Amino acid sequence: MIDIVAAVRAERPASELHLIGTPDDAAYSAHIRRRVGDNSAWAFLHENVSREELASVVSRHRYGIHGMAEEHFGMGSPR
Repeated sequence: MIDIVAAVRAERPASELHLIGTPDDAAYSAHIRRRVGDNSAWAFLHENVSREELASVVSRHRYGIHGMAEEHFGMGSPR
């Protein structure tokens, strides 16, 4: 997702990325934190948010990219 939005920013520099999730894999979570830190001007990490905060963050943005195969928020995803 970070690489996708980095490419989008070439055409739309004001684009941001808000990653929302739960850190259930320490190594992967550390990798994501580093990547977000490297792109902190436009990438933001929201960890362990309540469903209310999740809905709030999602509702403040026009577009979304869904990267989780088995998500539980209720969004449809093609297989």
